[in-house]
Amino acid sequence: NTAIIYNNIKAVEWLEDIHMAYEYSKYPDVEYPNMAMFMRIVGRSNGKYVNVKFYKSNSLGADDNSVITPAMACLERKKDNELQWLLTHPNFCPEENTNANKTSLLHWAVRFGNPRHIKWCLEKFDVNILNNKRETPLFMAAKVGHIKKLKLLLNAGANPSVRSKVRHHTPFIAAASSGHLNM
Repeated sequence: NTAIIYNNIKAVEWLEDIHMAYEYSKYPDVEYPNMAMFMRIVGRSNGKYVNVKFYKSNSLGADDNSVITPAMACLERKKDNELQWLLTHPNFCPEENTNANKTSLLHWAVRFGNPRHIKWCLEKFDVNILNNKRETPLFMAAKVGHIKKLKLLLNAGANPSVRSKVRHHTPFIAAASSGHLNM
């Protein structure tokens, strides 16, 4: 999808508008109007840019979030209405809602969202989806000690025996090695 967008001059203009609106939305005093503008741009495209990927310049401290989709931006900014609109849009495609490291929207819901966001994403994504480090959403929840999110994912059928690619840890080994021994 991204390659097709860059081949179309008008689409590149839309993409630049989306990126600009997102960049300006990071400042708390102007966040809502620009997040609204960001969603209007996505909406005005008649769903064409529901799954678009764009680069953001300021990382939140992780190595996997320099590429973002509109749904990921909504999760980061806690914009529930906009996120629901995107997830229910007929053009929403779970496979396209990943970033450069194949971190899915479900992974992002575990990282930035709350249990309600995870439930919404579980309707669209496989609970055991892997990123390029072979980490499942359950692995991420365990690693940072989110017990409510961990329980929600286990109840949804998450496999606790999947090992990561980097250290070959299961979610519970990752939790223990991160100091979360109460899991």
